[in-house]
Parts: sequence; C-alpha cells; structure tokens
Amino acid sequence: MTRTNVAVGMLGVAVAVAACGGESGATTCTHAGYVADYLDGAAVTDCGELPVVGNDTPAARATHNAAHDCVIAAYGANTSFEVTWNPAGIDSSSTESYVGVYASGTWTLSHITSGTGKDGKFQGVFRSPCASFTDDGACSRLYDSLCITCGGSPVADSCKP
Repeated sequence: MTRTNVAVGMLGVAVAVAACGGESGATTCTHAGYVADYLDGAAVTDCGELPVVGNDTPAARATHNAAHDCVIAAYGANTSFEVTWNPAGIDSSSTESYVGVYASGTWTLSHITSGTGKDGKFQGVFRSPCASFTDDGACSRLYDSLCITCGGSPVADSCKP
C-alpha cells in the first residue's frame, strides 16, 4: 500500500517546533516529548514501543511484525497511530517513530528520529514529514524500518541540546 500525503500538516510542524526547538529556545528536547507534542493530544492507536533487537529470533520477528501490521491496519482504516522502535547500532544508539495523525480527512505523517553519536553525546530530535508512506511487505530491513518507507521529504524541524 502506498499513499501520497497530499497535505503535510503545518499545525504539526508548528506544534513540534514550538515545543521542542532546542535551537529556537524551547525547553523540551526528548524523543518522547517530541512525539507527544506532535500528537497534541490526538487519540491514537498505540502500535508499540519495541526493544532494541541485537539478534534475529522468532520472538523478535513476531514483535516487530505485529507492530508493522498494526501501523498498516491503522493507516488503512484512517486511524491515527504511533510506533517507536530502537534499531541496533554498531557504535551509537537511536530511537525512531512513525507518527500518523488523521484529522478532517487529511493525514499528517512523520518519521521522528533521535540518537546519540559515537561519543555518547545526544545529537537531537529530527522530524521529517512523509510525502509518501509505503508498506514494503516482507523485507530484510524489519528491525531498521519496520518494512515501511516514509519517503520524499527532508527534515522539517529539529531540536538540539
């Protein structure tokens, strides 16, 4: 399933920048805070917060496949959703989320990322609107992307400590 996000919600951008624009003086710059500010109280389907996966086990695959299926089902039913996961890194750590808010017949979809670098220093939180949202089906990138592609748009806003 691929859909083009016809209207990237400017309200979401304004809320996120106002709430977490470390560069612009906001007070909160955490991944969870950014997601909450972006959702702005919208009722959402919680598709999970997935653990870091260091190996490919049946339990890990099942958890990540269930999150993938939850996001795709919510998206197909025009129901707002969020999912957060932690891809395993070699020398850094990161947290990623797909957040979709459906209101007044319009989707606002975003990929939110944050992480620390090799030196352990927090790098900030970044939000990229999804110009398209694609179910990649079964793929080899399950732990990195949930086999979903949020494509087409550069970083719209960010906060840095």
